[in-house]
Amino acid sequence: MAYGFCLGVSLLLSVWSAAKCSGIPEGALHMECRDRYFMIAVDLSFTGDEPLFEAVDGMGVYAITRWYAAQCGYSVRLLPLLGHVELRASYFSCHTDNKDDEVFLFNFNLTDS
Repeated sequence: MAYGFCLGVSLLLSVWSAAKCSGIPEGALHMECRDRYFMIAVDLSFTGDEPLFEAVDGMGVYAITRWYAAQCGYSVRLLPLLGHVELRASYFSCHTDNKDDEVFLFNFNLTDS
């Protein structure tokens, strides 16, 4: 299950990144599939001091604020000592495309304020 998930997310994000971003520096983005969640860590030198994650689905774009994160199965942590911001998304979070509990597709935007 995890392999299918990682492959699906990697393909989705690689296509999405190529189409929407001006370029992500090597080493600025780290993604991992964990037992219960998907994790993205982004270097603060790339995002700026006030990064904002947004969840995207077919109905719209949703800013992941503290309140929205608590309601929808996300957590966002700013870790200045480590120099990155981290988004964790439960496999059953809002706006996750779940394919028979085998493949989970996420679509996120990251902006700097």
